[in-house]
Amino acid sequence: MTRGRRLAGLALAAVVLALPAPAQAALRFHDCRGQSCARLAVPLDRSGSASGRVSLYVERRRAARRPRRGVTLLLAGGPGQPATLAYGGPTPEQSYREFAALTPANDIVTFDQRGTGRSGLLRCPRLERANLADAGAEAADCAARLGPRRAFYRTSDTVDDIEALRAALGARKLTLVGVSYGTLVAQAYAARHPDRVERVLLDSVLDVAGWDPLYGDIFRAVPRVLRSVCRRGCASFTSDPVADAGRLVAALANAPLRGRVTLPDGRRRRSSLSREELFFTLVAGDLDPVSRYAYPAAVTSALAGDAAPLLRLKRRAVVSESSGTPREFSTALYAATACEEIPFPWARFSPPAERPAAVLAAAAGIPPAQLFPFDAATAAGNDFIRLCERWPEASPPPAPPPPPGSLPDVPVLMLAGEADLRTPAEAASRAAADWPDAHALVVPDTGHSVLTADLTPCARNATRRFFRGGSVPQRCRRQPFFVATPPLPASLDLLRPVRGVPGARGRVVRAVEQTLYDVAEDFVASVLTGGAGLRGGGLRGGRWHFELGHGRLLMRLERVELVRGVEVSGTIRRFGERGQRARLRVSGEAGPGGTLLLRANRVSGRLGGRSVRARIGIGVVEDAAAAAAAPRSLAGLLRVGRRLAQRPRMR
Repeated sequence: MTRGRRLAGLALAAVVLALPAPAQAALRFHDCRGQSCARLAVPLDRSGSASGRVSLYVERRRAARRPRRGVTLLLAGGPGQPATLAYGGPTPEQSYREFAALTPANDIVTFDQRGTGRSGLLRCPRLERANLADAGAEAADCAARLGPRRAFYRTSDTVDDIEALRAALGARKLTLVGVSYGTLVAQAYAARHPDRVERVLLDSVLDVAGWDPLYGDIFRAVPRVLRSVCRRGCASFTSDPVADAGRLVAALANAPLRGRVTLPDGRRRRSSLSREELFFTLVAGDLDPVSRYAYPAAVTSALAGDAAPLLRLKRRAVVSESSGTPREFSTALYAATACEEIPFPWARFSPPAERPAAVLAAAAGIPPAQLFPFDAATAAGNDFIRLCERWPEASPPPAPPPPPGSLPDVPVLMLAGEADLRTPAEAASRAAADWPDAHALVVPDTGHSVLTADLTPCARNATRRFFRGGSVPQRCRRQPFFVATPPLPASLDLLRPVRGVPGARGRVVRAVEQTLYDVAEDFVASVLTGGAGLRGGGLRGGRWHFELGHGRLLMRLERVELVRGVEVSGTIRRFGERGQRARLRVSGEAGPGGTLLLRANRVSGRLGGRSVRARIGIGVVEDAAAAAAAPRSLAGLLRVGRRLAQRPRMR
C-alpha cells in the first residue's frame, strides 16, 4: 500500500510557478546493449539556489510505421520505479513492444525519473532494508544522508524534466501513458503544459483533486472491495466480511495478534499483527490476487484463534512492499518525494515531537462510519504517517492543485481495478470529471495496475480501441479465475475424509491434498509479490522449493505442514500436469503416517499400516458454486500464476 500507488494527488506540485529550463539540444541516441539510449542533463534545482545537475537516462524504440507522427512517453509508478525497467522486456526486441503495437506511428520513449534506476539513483541503505510499513527511524536517517538535495525530487521537478525531454526530442506534443504514480505525473504535466499533450492513458488513477494523508478514499472503498472479493466463495464461512474485519479490529485494539510464521528456509519466527498492519496487509493485496482472495478467510481464522494464515499474509505484504533491488525501486526517492510533497496534518517544518498530536486530532475528526471496519487509530498510524512523521522537510509547501479547467481537451482513457485499494475506482471517476473528454473503465475482479492484472482481454482491447480512435466499452465481464478461499484447516479433525477412505486415514489424505494446493498458491503469491519466488515455508512448518529438471517443473517438499501434525515430504515431478507423479512421505503426530504414490490426481499406498486408494482434487474449494468458477486443477492455478508473472509489475 506504500509507494506511488496511493499518492493520489501528491498535492499536484507540478503546478508550481518555477519555469522550465531552456530547451536542450537534440538528444544523441546510441546503442546500449541492443537498446537505443541517450542521456539528458537537467538542473538539480531550477530555481538556481542549489548547484548540480542530474543525468537522465532515456530509451527509445523507433516507430514501426512511417511516417512518424509523434512520441508516446511511458511513466512508471512508485515514486521510485525506473520506467526503463518497469516497461522494458527481457530482451531489446521485446521491450516496449506492446505499446509500440498500440501506437505504431509513434516513437516509444521512457526515462528513469530523477533519483531512480540510471538517473542519479538515490540510496539510503538503512531504509532499503526496512519494513516500509513502519520505517520512520530509517526515513529520518535517510533525510540526514540526502541532506539539502532531498528538496529536489518532487513531482514538479519530474514535470520540468519531462518538458526538457520533450524539447530535446523535438516533439511538438506527447502521448502520455502513466500507471499509478505515473498517472499523477501525467496529469501534472498536462495541467502545466496543456498545449503539449496529444492523448492520455491513465492506469490505476491518482486523483488530481489531492491526496488524503489519512487515506480517506481508501477507507471508504474497503467495504466495497471486501464484498466484491466475497462475491463468490465466502458463503460457506461468513455472511459479512466487513463485520468480521470490524470485530478483529476491535480485538486488536486491546492486543496485537501473535503467532509464528515460517521463513523460506523453514525456520519459524515469532510475529504479530496490529490494526495498522491488518489494513496494510489488505491494501497490499491489490497486487496479489492469491492473498486478496485469502484475506476474508484469514480474518475469520484469526477470530477463531488461528493466527497463522493472517500472519502469513502480513509477511507477503511486507515482502511485496519492500521487494526489489535499489535499482529496481529506490526507497530513498520514494521517501523524498512523499515526505516533501504530501500535505500532512502537521504544520510544515514543525518539530517531530509535535506531529503525533496533530495527526491524532485530524484522525479523530473523521466520522467512524467512514473508517469502518477500521478506526481512527488505524488512520493515524498508517504507513505514510509513520514514514514521514520524523522527516525534516527541506522544501516549501506544495502548491495547490490546478482548477479542473486547466486540463486539456484531449482524449483520455482511465482504467481502474474494482479490487484496487491503493488507487480506488472512485478516484478514476472523480478524475475523469475534471477532463473535458475522459472515459473511466472499471474492470471487475482486478487489482492495481489494470493492464498487468486483468486476465481477460477487456482492458487491452479497450486500450487498443482508444489509441485507434474507436469507442471504448462501457463495462467488462467478470473474471472467472479466482474466488475467495475458505479457511485453512488448523487441525485434522476439521477435515472430512476423502471419498472411499474413512476415518483418520481419509482425513490425512485430505490434508495431503490441501497441502499440495496450498504450496502451489504460496508459490504463485511469492512470484507475484517479488518474494523468494522458487522457495518458501509451509504455513505451520517445513519448506518447499521449485526447480526445473529435464524441462519439467519439480516441486520438492521437506516436512511441509499445513494441518497441524501432518507433515508432507517428497518430490513431485511434472507438478500440476496430467502426468504428475511422486512418492510422498507422510509423518507427524496428528494421524497415521506412511507413504503415498501420486499419479495424476490419484493416490495409493499405506497409512498406519493399512492400504489406501483415492482420487484427490484441488482441495480448497468445497462448495459447488465456488468450484465452478475456480481454477479446476493445480495446473489451472499455476497457469494463471505464470500469465501474471510474465507481465510487468507496476507499483
